[in-house]
Amino acid sequence: MKKKKIIIAISVLVIIGSVFLFISFRKEIINFVFEQKKATIKTRTSTNQTSTTENLKQISPAVLEKNKLFLEARNFIERYGSYSSDSALANIKEVESIMSEDLKAQAERKILASQKIGKFYSLRTKVLSLNLDEYTPNEKAIFSANIQQEEIKGNKKTVRYKVVKIIFNKVEGSWKVSQYTVSNLL
Repeated sequence: MKKKKIIIAISVLVIIGSVFLFISFRKEIINFVFEQKKATIKTRTSTNQTSTTENLKQISPAVLEKNKLFLEARNFIERYGSYSSDSALANIKEVESIMSEDLKAQAERKILASQKIGKFYSLRTKVLSLNLDEYTPNEKAIFSANIQQEEIKGNKKTVRYKVVKIIFNKVEGSWKVSQYTVSNLL
């Protein structure tokens, strides 16, 4: 029985480590690909055509900001919604920098409550779809996501499908998650 728990714990840690590495390198990969595309852009010499670089310059800051928020929202939902009793919910602490003060307080209560669980507990969240429901530039962004949650309590595994609502507010020039709500699918 102890061997089985150890193997499960090691497996969960490997999975969490892999997810962390993937998320960490995802931004670097996106930046690398973007830089490669910029390097290969060739401007058109014809006077009646606009150059590709001019088109890139015409992308509005709001569109760029929305795209960045999409990545932040997906990343936050998967990290905040995935944790293990063995890791002391370290992944929640990793996203504290983009949480509002109220959400940080909720996260602290979540961490304290998880420490009272006597047996192994793990929750893995995967975003299946993500929608931007409302966007006000430099003020507010509301996302909804369909998620899959895989829960392990002791040696019992359960998979559920739920909906997450996440609200970003711009606070002192930075986007902060002010609300994270999970509900069951209807």
